[in-house]
Amino acid sequence: MLTGRVDKIPNVDGGNISVRWRPADVADASVNFDAPRVMVWHTTETDDVPAYRTNSAPHFTVPDDELALYQHVNLGRIGNALRHTEPPETNAVSAIQVEQVARSSVSPWLPREKEQQVVIASLAEFALKEFGVPKQRVFPDTLEQGIVWATPTNPRRRAGKWGKAPGHFTHCEVTGG
Repeated sequence: MLTGRVDKIPNVDGGNISVRWRPADVADASVNFDAPRVMVWHTTETDDVPAYRTNSAPHFTVPDDELALYQHVNLGRIGNALRHTEPPETNAVSAIQVEQVARSSVSPWLPREKEQQVVIASLAEFALKEFGVPKQRVFPDTLEQGIVWATPTNPRRRAGKWGKAPGHFTHCEVTGG
């Protein structure tokens, strides 16, 4: 398992994807690797890689228009992109947190640029090989009719899977925040 900074990750299409170090000011604590391995996906709601506020950065940001990746937090340390108002400490359970330069949507979507699709696929493969995060969604892509994603009342947040099920979550499926 890699820890710290990475300079590159393998590209699923061959070769490597460069990783640019853009450190963020975050709380420093270890990821709880006794918990099931998870990766949490966010959208930046911006058009570019943002400058993250103190204690609000993920491990990586995937730009939308280049075959590159930005790293903000050392691997093995907690990312700080998740908020929580109740236990468990959500950031400590997430092996890798990723922000995609994109805007969220109520319908399933794919990134519009091929470069971002390749980086996302490569990062999922990297998470599997380095951290044992299985390449599976914990929940289906669609949400039941009438349920709003980004609210504390989203039933996925109360489903009891966070900290117990391995795989890929969106930030709206993480309990407590």
